[in-house]
Amino acid sequence: FTHPASWTVPTTTDSKEYKIEAWVSKINSNNDGNTDNDKNSATTTALSNLVPRKSLYEVFTSSTCPPCKPGNEQLSSVINPLVGKWTAVKYQYNFPGNGDPYYTSECAARGSFYGGINSVPRLLVDGGWNGNPNSYTTAIFNQFYEAPCFVTINGNANIDPQKQSVKITGSIVSELDINTPTRAYIAIVEKVTTKNKTSNGETEFYY
Repeated sequence: FTHPASWTVPTTTDSKEYKIEAWVSKINSNNDGNTDNDKNSATTTALSNLVPRKSLYEVFTSSTCPPCKPGNEQLSSVINPLVGKWTAVKYQYNFPGNGDPYYTSECAARGSFYGGINSVPRLLVDGGWNGNPNSYTTAIFNQFYEAPCFVTINGNANIDPQKQSVKITGSIVSELDINTPTRAYIAIVEKVTTKNKTSNGETEFYY
C-alpha cells in the first residue's frame, strides 16, 4: 500500500511504537458488500537515531578451488576500501578435490547452519545475501550497510600468546526493547595464513 502523503515521524528521544492503519471504501465508486476486510494495520518503531551498521561477511572457500581466487580478490576490491564498515570470517572448505588443509569441523558446522554448502566460493552477508563473491558489487554492499541498525556493540580483546588465551570484554546496547532470547557470538580468526596454499594460486588467506 502506498500513499501520496508522507508520514512525519513524531520527534522522540526514546524508541516508540506506532500503529499505522490503512483502509479503503467506495472501491470503483461501489458500496462494499463486506466491510470486515477493508482495513489493515502494521506496527512500526520510531527512533531518535540509528546506529552505523557493520556487516558480517562469511565466506566459504578453498585453496583447491580455482574460482575462489578471483572470488576473494573481487570481494577484497569491494570491501577493503571501506574500512570499519564490515567484519569477515572465512571458512576453508573440504572440496573440490582433497579440499583445503585448514578445513575443520567448525567450518562444516557453520555450513550446516545455512543448510549445507554445495559449491564454493560462497558468500553470505548478514546471513542474507547468498551467492558467489565473483559477482559482488559496491551497490550490494551499500544495500546492507544502509539497512537500519539499532544495536551498538563495543568490545576489546587482550591476547596472551604464552597462554594461548584471549580475554574479551564488551558491551551491547540496544536502542529497542528486545523481547526475544538473544545471544552474542564471538569468533576468533587468524588475520592471515600461508601454510594451507595448494593448487589455486592463492598464497595468502585472510580472516
